[in-house]
Amino acid sequence: LQPRIPDARFLDAFAGTGVNGFEALSRGAAYAVLTDSNATAIQQLEATAAKLGFTNCSAVQRLDFPKELHSIR
Repeated sequence: LQPRIPDARFLDAFAGTGVNGFEALSRGAAYAVLTDSNATAIQQLEATAAKLGFTNCSAVQRLDFPKELHSIR
């Protein structure tokens, strides 16, 4: 997938720790949306995005997949 990552928009559904989304951003993705249904995971994802400096190029959303798939931006 590496050749397709630069400037891509990346969805990390069921993100958990966010390793896939944050890795995509570190490899040049333009934007990443990280979703999870767990409140604790969301707090950790937001903290990690801030720590890594990805708050301007990512969104963290609490989402009950797939019921709320239409709300991803």
